[in-house]
Amino acid sequence: MVTICSITASTYAQSYKVSIKKQNSSIMEILKEIEGSSEFTFFFNNNQVDASQKTSVNATNATIEDVLNQILNGTGYTYKIMDR
Repeated sequence: MVTICSITASTYAQSYKVSIKKQNSSIMEILKEIEGSSEFTFFFNNNQVDASQKTSVNATNATIEDVLNQILNGTGYTYKIMDR
């Protein structure tokens, strides 16, 4: 049963497309915008992540992985997709 849920979550993340363009915005602001327009929810440890750090993203019809890679590029942060 767990394997089936994992495959479903992975398939959703790979098939969901995101279009977002933000320049010099905080990581938090960008993630909140994605949350507002999708079924994804983001969690992180405030003691380990500076969500006010500025970044830019320019994605049209891109996978969530591509968008997160753009957002986190050069920050040293990584992510793991678990369900949505």
